[in-house]
Amino acid sequence: LKGVDDPAPSPGQETLVAVVNGVKIPGVEKLEKQIEYAAFHNSKGLERFLERVSKVIDKRGHSVQELMRFMERGDLPIADDGSIVAYKVLSSTADQGIYVDCHSRKVRQRVGSRVSMDEKLVDPSRRTECSTGLHVARRGYLHGFHGDIITLIKVAPEDVIAVPYNEPDKMRAAAYHIVALLPVGVHTTLRSNKPMTGDETAAKLLADVIAGRHIGVVEEVVIGAAKGGDLTVKPTGLASNDNAGTGTEKAAALDDKKDDAVVTVKEVNKIIREAVAEKETKAQRDARRKREKRAAEKAAKIAAAAAPA
Repeated sequence: LKGVDDPAPSPGQETLVAVVNGVKIPGVEKLEKQIEYAAFHNSKGLERFLERVSKVIDKRGHSVQELMRFMERGDLPIADDGSIVAYKVLSSTADQGIYVDCHSRKVRQRVGSRVSMDEKLVDPSRRTECSTGLHVARRGYLHGFHGDIITLIKVAPEDVIAVPYNEPDKMRAAAYHIVALLPVGVHTTLRSNKPMTGDETAAKLLADVIAGRHIGVVEEVVIGAAKGGDLTVKPTGLASNDNAGTGTEKAAALDDKKDDAVVTVKEVNKIIREAVAEKETKAQRDARRKREKRAAEKAAKIAAAAAPA
C-alpha cells in the first residue's frame, strides 16, 4: 500500500492498521482526535468513513495515506455519513448568493452546489503544492486563501486525490458539496487558526452538517477543463430547503477543549491497558491456583499409595 515516493517512517514510529470488511487500512493512528470524538459523542461517522475508505484503498492506497495526514491535523469531526467536513474559501459576486473560486474566478457556485471535475484532470502528485484540482482546506490553511466567503463543505473520502506533502493543511479533490455558509463574524477567528465553535450560530451549523441536516445537491457544477474551463451547470430539481433543518444541539471543533473534557484517547487507552493487565493477572492467578490444587491432589494420591497398609 505504500506509494513509491512515500517517506520512510521515523524510527520507533508506531503504525496502526484497521481491518474493515477484511480490508487493511494503515495509518489509523493519525485519526486519534476523530477516535476521541467518536468515543464521547457517536461513532457512526468514523465507522462509515473507514468503510468508504476500505472500498477505494486498492485503487487509491497512496492517496488514502495522504488523507490520513490531512485528518491528523484536522479540526472538524467526520460527518455521520462518513464524509470529510472541511472549508472552502470563495469570492462573492455582484449576484447575491453566487460565488466564484478564488483562482480562475470562473466557477460559479452557491450553497447546495456539488462542484466536480474528472479525476483525470486532478494532479495526483503529492510533490506538487499548487496544481490542477479542487482545493479544499482545514482551518490551519485558511489564512492562505484570499476570498471573502468561507463555506463548510463535505468531501467524499473516495474523491480525495492528493494532499501536498509540504502543505498537508489542504488537499486536491475531484468533488465537494457546499453545505453551509459560515457567518462573517467567525472569519477572523478561523483565519487565526482558532476554533469557531465558541460562536453559537457556527456551532449549530456544524452540528447540522455532521448530522446531515443541511441542503442537498441542488445543482451539479462540472468543470471540464483546467482553470475552470468548459463549465456546465445542471439543476437537480431539489428545492433549496429540502433536507435542510436546524437542530438545537451544538458541535465543537476537535481541538475546542472544554474544562470538563479532560479524558483523552491516550488516557482511555491507559485505562483499557490497566484493566486488561488486571484481568490477565487474575487469570494467571486462577491458573496458578488450579496448578497448585492439581499438584496437591497428585501429591496426596502418591502419599496415600506409599503409606503402609
